Amino acid sequence: MRTRRLQSFSLRRIFIVMLLSICLPLSLSGCASKNHDTKKNTDKVKEAIVLADGTWATIQLHNRLIGYIIQNGYGYPVEYLSGEELPLLRALAGNDIQIMMEVWTGDFPVEWKTMQKELKVKNMGTNYAGAVQGWFVPAYMIAGDVERGIEPVAPDLKYVSDLPRFGSLFAKNPSSQKSLLNNAPSTWVAADINRTKLKAYGLSSYYTLASTNSESDLTKSLLRYYEKGTPWLGYSRDPGLITAGQKMIMLREPPYDELLWQQHACAYPVTDVLIGANRSLENTAPELLDLLDKYETTYDQNIQLLQYLSKYAGNKNKAVIAFMKDKPDIWNAWVPDEVIKKVDTALAAEVVE
Repeated sequence: MRTRRLQSFSLRRIFIVMLLSICLPLSLSGCASKNHDTKKNTDKVKEAIVLADGTWATIQLHNRLIGYIIQNGYGYPVEYLSGEELPLLRALAGNDIQIMMEVWTGDFPVEWKTMQKELKVKNMGTNYAGAVQGWFVPAYMIAGDVERGIEPVAPDLKYVSDLPRFGSLFAKNPSSQKSLLNNAPSTWVAADINRTKLKAYGLSSYYTLASTNSESDLTKSLLRYYEKGTPWLGYSRDPGLITAGQKMIMLREPPYDELLWQQHACAYPVTDVLIGANRSLENTAPELLDLLDKYETTYDQNIQLLQYLSKYAGNKNKAVIAFMKDKPDIWNAWVPDEVIKKVDTALAAEVVE
């Protein structure tokens, strides 16, 4: 720049004329104003935030809830990557996914610890505490249901170890004539655990597992019996679709013990369901880490989310929008005032009825 200032006026004039002759036809492209160039360079395009969309209802609802806030309150595009739990965890570690709203650490404890040790993921704390898994029966089997005129058929059924005495109550497998225990979806780690549990508890002579393809299929298998008030036995997570819409009782097992768990001869561990984030967010979107750090729900709030899902016939977006409209105090606690205003503006334009 300094050498150009030392050039003669005539040379400068020729240069200016030549420059103008080029710029005028291209004023809408390469020779834009300095102010426009500055604005273009400072307007940073935010990259999409990808969320791990597992195959169970609660994680899908939490994804839509935080996704709505991220998109409308923070201005990031949001994408959902569907898949099973372990592949999603690995994608989180590889930064193909940035956020996983439910990490059931008891399912893959070694992988989760390794990912944190290698500084690939951050533990953002508990989404909700005290989640359980187990084998459930409808409450009317044990306590009856006066309103529906249902008498209890198994008032003494309390423990998994009681099941041999009550096998005649449940539907049978046509080929083996063994009683059916409706299993977790075949792609869930719990499906294999339940298979081992049958053997560990000595129940294989009495019961066989009925496979299901999804949490929705598992729930439908219950509803066929629940609506008639007849016996049913099956696996569920709690909170989950089954426990949110029906009165259920989980059968007791020996308390969780690390040694017994090696043979799956005890209860599932009670789980504090965590939130995981890829460490790239520390540089690309640190404000979202603050959101994730504050994000926390209760068991009852998860049940409410699932009930909204039922109300809106499985439409996750409508369920979450209705939940956010009806219960603003919950999500308002996670974000600053300026984000609340942006999200409220977006919600005001939503119609869910």
